[in-house]
Amino acid sequence: MRINVTTEDLKRSLAKVKMKSSPSLSGISYRHIKLLFDALPDEITLAFNDGLNNECIHPEWTQVAIKPLLKPNKDKHQVSS
Repeated sequence: MRINVTTEDLKRSLAKVKMKSSPSLSGISYRHIKLLFDALPDEITLAFNDGLNNECIHPEWTQVAIKPLLKPNKDKHQVSS
């Protein structure tokens, strides 16, 4: 089954993301992706669909890193902090 994501689909999705979120493990942030999409929307849509339909997604893009944040004025050795 072929997947077809439109330029409008990507535009709507990118409008919802937080630009201040942390970059991925590859160092690419949503800000970078949005700037690139704004400059080349048709090419990014084509590349996105190509990756989905050909199962050609970079392995690094399937990984996440969760980094706990220490609450202010809390002991870093306490689980509740």
